[in-house]
Amino acid sequence: MERHVHQLYRFIKQARLSLHTTHWTNRIIRATLLGPWIVNPLQCIEGLIDSLDSLDSHLINALITEGIQRPA
Repeated sequence: MERHVHQLYRFIKQARLSLHTTHWTNRIIRATLLGPWIVNPLQCIEGLIDSLDSLDSHLINALITEGIQRPA
């Protein structure tokens, strides 16, 4: 619940919103990212973390993923 409240606060205040991208889109997104968004480090690739779980747990605010990485 605490993470959900912090995430909601960040959305309202537009502050430090976390975006997780795939290894292939990270450089493109990083170069064009606007506003309060922060993106995962280049070293943090999709296979090393469960980003869908992180999204559900409110650890990250948004996720860009490939079709094969989405659940059925």
